[in-house]
Amino acid sequence: MLGWLVILLITLLIVGGFAGLALWLGNRMAAEDDQRTEMLREQYREQRLRNPYAHNCGAHVAPAEMPAASATPPPPVPSNAPLRAELIDDVDKDLPEDERARRAWPMFLQMWEAHRRDSTHRFLIRTSLHGRDAVESCWLRPTTIDGPQYIVIAAVAQDPVKLRSVRKGEKVRVRLGADLQKLEDWKIETPTGLETPAGTRDALE
Repeated sequence: MLGWLVILLITLLIVGGFAGLALWLGNRMAAEDDQRTEMLREQYREQRLRNPYAHNCGAHVAPAEMPAASATPPPPVPSNAPLRAELIDDVDKDLPEDERARRAWPMFLQMWEAHRRDSTHRFLIRTSLHGRDAVESCWLRPTTIDGPQYIVIAAVAQDPVKLRSVRKGEKVRVRLGADLQKLEDWKIETPTGLETPAGTRDALE
């Protein structure tokens, strides 16, 4: 009987020793975790002091270093801009085609803003494309018109005759310029007729 009591006592001592060791190890690891957390917080505070625009979710560019905004939209047509008929009357029909197109450009922009997403309207701009082999005046179907320089992304609406490096449907980028010097002509196909700088032609013509 005495032997069993000794064995039980030894077992309790061993179990108690392991439990105490486990508790000590747990407390030590918790203390180390607290130390690491405090170190990380200190590093973060130092980083914020050095660069107030850096965050733990990823560095951000300071406002002074922010990149310039991408292409800006074309200048809006003023709300008091003349209506289509007034614009047509204001365009001298005896002017050269390109000059007439430039003068009536506000009308094109009005229609573009109102109907560019309509499948019933087909917008076309004519300008010269420069290739490795030649230069040719082509009609383009614009998809975007951006910024005060009127940078146009468009699909070529015809198969060029001289330009072998460009094909119908190919995407091109053209800068018409703030003064529209590279604009040669434009037209808008609508359900009721063809809008041009010179006026409206009936759809049945």
